[in-house]
Amino acid sequence: MYNERATKYRIWAEKFRWYFYLFALSLRAYVTPKRILDVGCGPGLFAEVLRNVFPEALVVGIDSSLEMCKASKGIWSDAHRLPFRKNAFDLVILHFTLHDLEIDRAFREIRRVLKDKGFLAIRDLNSEMPRIARSMLLEALERNIDRDYALYISKKIKEFPKPKEISHKLSKNFEIKRICESFFDFDIIAMRR
Repeated sequence: MYNERATKYRIWAEKFRWYFYLFALSLRAYVTPKRILDVGCGPGLFAEVLRNVFPEALVVGIDSSLEMCKASKGIWSDAHRLPFRKNAFDLVILHFTLHDLEIDRAFREIRRVLKDKGFLAIRDLNSEMPRIARSMLLEALERNIDRDYALYISKKIKEFPKPKEISHKLSKNFEIKRICESFFDFDIIAMRR
């Protein structure tokens, strides 16, 4: 899915670099990480932002798309079987990635690689977005990437749990520090117990 779209996806994502900065800057209120894992790093734009916002931290990106890894210089890996030891990271990021994952499996792996009191930060598509917002998003994806990708995202939005449901799943092993919803997306910041 993402291999053949890596270049178009990077061009699309570049338009939102400012929005990536807002999210990364908001994380500074919760954590000063030394080691950050960007799961589903795509073409690497968010990892670049993280390096600027947290210049003292080591930022590691992983993606299941080989072409995205080439673009980001990330590690080609499966988010459900992370190639890292236990307690390796202070902060794990799922930036528009969770909708592509098996949520329970991904959360177990993330908990495994996070240090005690480490943070998980999620930003993803809001399955409760108003119909007009969904239409606008899908039209923009079709215009900027392609029709098949827009249809894929449309299906993912319909299948994706509501932000509060995701927060509830997380609350078994994480303390929810923030949940914030907007028209298109939502954020959850949680600390590992």
